[in-house]
Amino acid sequence: MILLSNIVTAIADRLKTSYPLAQVFSEQVSVTGEHECFFIGIEQVKADIVLFDRRKYVCSFDLTCLAPKIDPTEKNGLDLYCFGAKVMDLLEYITVDGDVLRLQNRRMKRKNAERRIQGMTMHGESELHIYFDIELFAAQDDNVFEQMERLDMEVANGNIY
Repeated sequence: MILLSNIVTAIADRLKTSYPLAQVFSEQVSVTGEHECFFIGIEQVKADIVLFDRRKYVCSFDLTCLAPKIDPTEKNGLDLYCFGAKVMDLLEYITVDGDVLRLQNRRMKRKNAERRIQGMTMHGESELHIYFDIELFAAQDDNVFEQMERLDMEVANGNIY
C-alpha cells in the first residue's frame, strides 16, 4: 500500500539527488538561504469508483520552488522557467516503495505577488509553482463486513466492562 507520506518522501529524495544543497520542506518553510528551496504541498485527493471494488485516487500536489540565485527580471523570467523545466523533467518518474509512478498533468506557474516567509521577504517573481497529479488504483479487500460487529457492555459500580 502506497501512503501519501511515502510519495512526499520519494519526491524529496529525488530533488535532493540533483540539488544536494537545496532545502526540501513538506510541513512548513522555516529557513531559506542562498540555495534552492522546495516546499511540497498536497492540494487535494479525489477518489472515484472505477469498477466494482476498484477505486481510482488522484492526488494533486503543489511544489513551490524558490530559486534565489535566478534573477526573474532578466530575459523576462526565461531562466526561472528553464529551472522549472529541469525540475519537471527530474520529477517525471519517481520510485515509491519499489513501484515506479509517473507524474501527470505537470504544469508550472510563476507567482508575482511579494510575500513573507518567517521574517524573510521573498519576491514572488522568483517563486515558481509546479503542479502535478499522481493517479493510484486500489482494490477493496474481499473480506469486507456488511455490518459492524456487535459490542456488549456491562455497567457495574459506575465502570464499563
